[in-house]
Amino acid sequence: MFVGWLENHYGVPKEKLKARIQLWPGKDEWLAVGWWSEQLGIPKNNFIKSNVKKQSGKKDKARFGVCRVYLDSKGLLARILNDIDLEFGHPATY
Repeated sequence: MFVGWLENHYGVPKEKLKARIQLWPGKDEWLAVGWWSEQLGIPKNNFIKSNVKKQSGKKDKARFGVCRVYLDSKGLLARILNDIDLEFGHPATY
């Protein structure tokens, strides 16, 4: 959803995005990268090293982990915050 929004509303090509997966012990990192790459359309080589979460005792329900998408662009951040301000009538903060 976020990736499509960046692409459709701000013209951000998926090749400019970076992604990182949070996994639980025992999960296959490359299987997860392949799955998320296919789901989001982000090239596999744009994934940075995954973070393996320590065992917490809770049952893991995320088969392919949780993916966080990054875009390093202060200019785009300023545009997005300005658009939020225009839409809702108050300054957006981050």
